[in-house]
Amino acid sequence: MLFIKNKYLRIYFNIINNAKTTDRARGEGIYYEEHHIFPKSLFPEYITKRWNTILLTAKEHFVVHHLLVKFTQGEHKSKMYFAFNHMCVYNKNQPRYKPSARLYNRVKKEISKIRISLFNSPEWKNTIGKEKTRKLKLTNNSPEWKNTIGKEKNIKHSKTKANKHWQATIGKRRSANVKETHLLKRKKKWPMLYNKAFFIENCLDKHNRLLLTFCINEYNITRDLLNHIKRDHGL
Repeated sequence: MLFIKNKYLRIYFNIINNAKTTDRARGEGIYYEEHHIFPKSLFPEYITKRWNTILLTAKEHFVVHHLLVKFTQGEHKSKMYFAFNHMCVYNKNQPRYKPSARLYNRVKKEISKIRISLFNSPEWKNTIGKEKTRKLKLTNNSPEWKNTIGKEKNIKHSKTKANKHWQATIGKRRSANVKETHLLKRKKKWPMLYNKAFFIENCLDKHNRLLLTFCINEYNITRDLLNHIKRDHGL
């Protein structure tokens, strides 16, 4: 018996029957969502049957999925929790009914328990888990993977290789480009300070130290930028 005969089952079919008695159609100014009366994951043989679908408002759709977890049990209840979890996730393309924080928290906790139970079950470890591991090994050992994706991943994820590769190629080019960009910006903003003779005469004292107070007040420039310009001049 898939369904438990309780008050939640009665409420569920009351909502469904009420929706059937009203003439509903999309595009009439009221937002509707399509719902499978007998869930697809429990009754795959009814997926294509027209009598198994009904139009519900966003709130009705949310409520019936909440009710489904209350009159199912075991593996079927787990499937209904996963379906209900999708109803709790925001979707920008659908004006979903927003659950309360307490309900959202409860659903997420239940989903977490189901996943832990599933992944620790002997069935998963001995069948699905082993099969996934076997496929992953086959993929990782294929010549195509080794020569393309594998090489790229080794470069990205191996710290030694990644650092050497970055420093020798991309990092060096990017660093040079950034330095060149900043140098051009400084030259454009303070052209006078990039006249070496002017800079030495007006911005440095006899000991080749920066006249910070004068430069900062006169040219509205920071200490760090002045030091950059000094290094640009090779001083």
